[in-house]
Amino acid sequence: MIVLFILAIACSQTSLLHAYNESLIYRTGASQKTNYPAFCKLASEDNAVFSTFRKNINFVDVVETLSYELGLEFAKAIVQRYPHLLPYCSKISQEDSVGGPIQRLFSSLGLWFSPTTLRYIKIAGDLEKEFGSLKNFNIVEIGGGCGGQCKVLHDTTGFASYTIIDLPETTLLINKFLSTFNIQNIQTIANSQLTNSISSDLVISNYAFSEIDTPEQLYYIVKVIQHAPRGYMIYNLMPPVNPLSLNEFAAILSLLGKKVRIERENPLTGDHNYVIIWHPA
Repeated sequence: MIVLFILAIACSQTSLLHAYNESLIYRTGASQKTNYPAFCKLASEDNAVFSTFRKNINFVDVVETLSYELGLEFAKAIVQRYPHLLPYCSKISQEDSVGGPIQRLFSSLGLWFSPTTLRYIKIAGDLEKEFGSLKNFNIVEIGGGCGGQCKVLHDTTGFASYTIIDLPETTLLINKFLSTFNIQNIQTIANSQLTNSISSDLVISNYAFSEIDTPEQLYYIVKVIQHAPRGYMIYNLMPPVNPLSLNEFAAILSLLGKKVRIERENPLTGDHNYVIIWHPA
């Protein structure tokens, strides 16, 4: 697979894109094999559904997946590793006033949070530690949930622009959620409309990139990832799909001129989860 990819790049990007049936590329993600897309569309259109969408089982199973116990681990990580983010937590907690997520009191922070929001805060700390200030970065996120990571980065480090690529139905929900906070310089792109290459300073993905089949991953590599000098992705294993292995993806990044590092996810949200990070070589 890696050899095929590199040969295709050497010939032309077009040859790779036509090597796959593009009508199938956008039907291979794990979340697309559930009721998740239809529910996201419904939540974007119905205010009553939107008011509690973050505790609905269709959304919880895909996005709001963390237990209270894992939330405690993320709260501990924030306090110990990124205490400079603590003053932002009150503002960030406003995120959990929208969509009705299940919240718990985290005494170390003195605030009520959805555990998933705490993961977003910890990742914001990871990104700042790894890449420095993001305030002048153009960021692309592959798979955005409802836009929670974007909201947290807006509240902490800031950014020049933020683009989220996701399912068509999910982008409708992301737009509705983020419009609540009047965040500027953001856009969403439905993955079925990803026809032009996108250059950015940083690409991130919390699980989503590893939850799609190899053909769609290669499409993202051509259109998005090869044009980003930096990246941060949590890579997990989802049995219903057949993605590139972590080592295959790392090898492709290296061949594209990236300096790659792989770490165990910490706190660990899945037995086989890793973080893959890249910088310019």
